[in-house]
Amino acid sequence: MKKLKRKQLTAILCVIILIIAAVTVVSVTDVIGGKNPIQQDRTDDTGSETNENTDAGENDKPGKDDSNPDTNENSKPDVTDTDNDRGSGYKSFSLTKNMSAVQAYEYLDEFLNSKYSILINKQHKVGSDYEPENLVIPSGCDYQMEQTAANALSDMLSAARADGYSDLILYSGYRTYSSQKNKFETRTQRYLNEGYSQAQAEEKAGEYIAPPGSSEHHTGLAADVCSSKIVSKFGYLDDSFDSTDEYKWLKEHCAEYGFIMRYRKDAEDITGFLYEPWHYRYIGVEHAKACTELSITYEEYYEMLIKLRDEAKADAGL
Repeated sequence: MKKLKRKQLTAILCVIILIIAAVTVVSVTDVIGGKNPIQQDRTDDTGSETNENTDAGENDKPGKDDSNPDTNENSKPDVTDTDNDRGSGYKSFSLTKNMSAVQAYEYLDEFLNSKYSILINKQHKVGSDYEPENLVIPSGCDYQMEQTAANALSDMLSAARADGYSDLILYSGYRTYSSQKNKFETRTQRYLNEGYSQAQAEEKAGEYIAPPGSSEHHTGLAADVCSSKIVSKFGYLDDSFDSTDEYKWLKEHCAEYGFIMRYRKDAEDITGFLYEPWHYRYIGVEHAKACTELSITYEEYYEMLIKLRDEAKADAGL
């Protein structure tokens, strides 16, 4: 029995020695061949070690990953992302992507310093002495607008009529500071009569009527465009306008004439005003199309342009 056990132990020891020898041979072979199994596994996971450190061309960006919900076609394009390359924002923006840094800066700066870019809201107000130049009455309308905006509105309403939408009317255009002040105070008084405090009444009135100095109607660039049937039915502008065919036409074509729908749905926290499907603002055809394509508010668009201009200026060394 003892001899049998001794033979079994000897056999086991031989197997162990053979295994150790085999492992040693494999390890030595790998070292001689310059292979590192751990490094090889990591390289396979990342594609190529050198890819992480390779300098891609300035305009070369990774392709969109359709499996990532953050990069699908419904996501807003982030044209101001400059984490990788300074200036990549203006080089990606549709209006400046084919321009040099100097050209992009001059183009954006010219617009931002023009009267058509003016940003007016509750944080950016004009004074009581503000008065736009070149006010005219658009053809077939009853309210004044700035001349270029008025011509664009006339063309837009004519096109709507040609397409069978003759019900669209200009409900309101340019307003003086004093007229806006009267409208705001009248609405505030209404809420005071209902028992609101002065602060509460002004805040509630501001949800519907821009406080004096914060109305785009001061510029002559804003137009309240609605269906005459809606106005006749309610006696005023109403959200139900967005269920009409006239609204659908206006939303689809307004950018072609330089207008954007200014107070978008679900953007009150950005614009400071409730949804107004009838309020349109003239900013020029190129910028209206770009803003509409990006599907952002004018506040966001204006801020974006400032960033892109500053990036282009820095790249140009100006």
